[in-house]
Amino acid sequence: MSASKESAEVLRAHLAEHEKMAEAHLREHRELADGHLADLRALTDRHLAEHRDAAKQGGLSSSEYESLAARHMDEHRKLTERMLQDHHKLADRHLAELGELSARHSHEHAG
Repeated sequence: MSASKESAEVLRAHLAEHEKMAEAHLREHRELADGHLADLRALTDRHLAEHRDAAKQGGLSSSEYESLAARHMDEHRKLTERMLQDHHKLADRHLAELGELSARHSHEHAG
C-alpha cells in the first residue's frame, strides 16, 4: 500500500475515533441534563405542594410568603449552580480525553 493511501486510512480511523468520542460526550451531557431536569421537576413539584398546603391552611401572611419565596429562590439558585458545576466538570473531563486522543494521534503521525 502506498504511503498516501496508508496515511489517508490512518486519518479516516482517527476521524472515526473523534466522531465516536464526540457522540459519547454528547450522550453523557444529555443524560446529565435529563437528570437535572428530573431534579428541577421534583424541586418545583415540592414547592408547589408547599404553596398548596399553605393555601389549604388559610394562606400565608405577606412576610411568611416572602420568606417561603426567598427560600424557594435560594433552593433553585443552588440547584442551578450545581447543574452548572456538573456540566463544567464533565466538560473538563471531556477536554482532557480529547487532549489525550489528539496527543496519541499526533504521536502516531510523528512516529
